Amino acid sequence: MSCQASLQHSPAAPELRAARQSGRDRRRATRSDRSDDDAVYDPFCGSGTVLLEGLLAGRRVFGADSNPIARILSSAKTTALSAHRLEEAYEKVMQGIPRRGEGLPAGPLDLEQWFSPTVLRGLESYG
Repeated sequence: MSCQASLQHSPAAPELRAARQSGRDRRRATRSDRSDDDAVYDPFCGSGTVLLEGLLAGRRVFGADSNPIARILSSAKTTALSAHRLEEAYEKVMQGIPRRGEGLPAGPLDLEQWFSPTVLRGLESYG
């Protein structure tokens, strides 16, 4: 997928204008009577929904947007990842999350760094 910010003026095909309206229209715009080697071009790709529908329909897709956040979103939304790679990433994230009772700092905890004197006095009354 190509998402470029340099697009100034580009007429959008009626199918792509309709694709902005609903999911059903997006699917129709990418799956209608076209040959398998047709490409989908979305000149205002936004978060990449039209591009994703095109990929799901087996088409080559190209998108552009002047907003860098939209380009990041559409790229993330349309990047294929293997199940193995996703599982590895999940395990890595889960290993970094401390479990209940784990991950507490060694030594005394400097509560004055985190709580105001008023809150500390209130906490002392509980313990």
